[in-house]
Amino acid sequence: MKKFSFKLEQLLKVKEGMENLKKEELFKAKARLEEEKSILEGLETKKREILNQKYEREMDFVKAVEFIYFDNYYRKISEMIGIQRQKVNEAQKEYDDCLNNYLEAKKEKRTLEILKEKKFKTFLEEYNREEQKNLDEHGIIAFSRRDEVN
Repeated sequence: MKKFSFKLEQLLKVKEGMENLKKEELFKAKARLEEEKSILEGLETKKREILNQKYEREMDFVKAVEFIYFDNYYRKISEMIGIQRQKVNEAQKEYDDCLNNYLEAKKEKRTLEILKEKKFKTFLEEYNREEQKNLDEHGIIAFSRRDEVN
């Protein structure tokens, strides 16, 4: 009997390659998202530190010029936080898109794998039928020869 051959094997390999490519893109997008979130957290920490320093300085009766520096720096950090939040949102959107692309590629590959499994099951059933048919024929021949000898 012939060996199992899946006609869509090349397509399945292409789908596996696409899934791996989408998985790599997903990991890169996740890394970018985490990096952007980390930067945002650093900026927000810096903003809190500035506020704490400003309140500590208020107790020391510092010069008005220092308050202006604090306010300017605080506004600049707040502006940077706004920009960084946009970057985080963009990175999140990119991650979500990559995740959807990866899941779609995985689904396409899985569909072909299921089809291959069904074709292989059909092949095995056919192979077993042929094998049983051959065994039955050998049994009949052996029985016939035994009857001829007796």
